[in-house]
Amino acid sequence: MNNNESILLLTKDAQCKAYYPCYGNIYYAGKTPNMDELARKGTVFHNCFTVAPSSAMSYLGMFTMKYPYEHVMQTYVPLNKPYEGITLFDKANDLGFETHVFWDEH
Repeated sequence: MNNNESILLLTKDAQCKAYYPCYGNIYYAGKTPNMDELARKGTVFHNCFTVAPSSAMSYLGMFTMKYPYEHVMQTYVPLNKPYEGITLFDKANDLGFETHVFWDEH
């Protein structure tokens, strides 16, 4: 891996692309300078899909690389033990990236 390569994945619960100026929102133009700069310097995706309508199940699918129906869970419940399968973070680590998760439990 090139030491100059980075991947930054920002996620926010219940926030659609229509909120961001990089997707054409005029109301917030100039009010989100940090997000605007990230969009200018990074990659902005215009054709994305989610695996589930709820945020919890979407994150589960994104981070485990499995569809929600492939998990034993049929509804969202807090896990009391770590996930035992391969995750997106495991794959990134295998490619030489450091991975960090910042999560507000509240």
